Amino acid sequence: MERAESGKIDGKSVPLTEEQIRDIAIGAVAGSHFISWQLPERDMNLLQSIFMPFIFMDEIDLKEFTATFAHVVGLPGDRIGMAINGYPIHSGMQGVTQTDAEKIIAKIKLVESI
Repeated sequence: MERAESGKIDGKSVPLTEEQIRDIAIGAVAGSHFISWQLPERDMNLLQSIFMPFIFMDEIDLKEFTATFAHVVGLPGDRIGMAINGYPIHSGMQGVTQTDAEKIIAKIKLVESI
């Protein structure tokens, strides 16, 4: 799956395509894609350890990112290993808006029902 080049065009988030939504849903069910909502609340402080780009964001970038995207997805090609805590480590990530997250969840439910 290809990531949107910047995730934004003219300051607006770029919606995921139906193909990207399907790929993320299938990958989530298969275990090849890690989505931030898979983290229990108690482990949310580990987001920077799982999704490395967060480490390099300054306060302004982080505020803008979190205002735009509700979740992040780690793609298989960006996985660089597993931490001792059992979570993957990703050198890249794809931002997901709440609207796209709802579409992914619906698609996951569809995939799981098959």
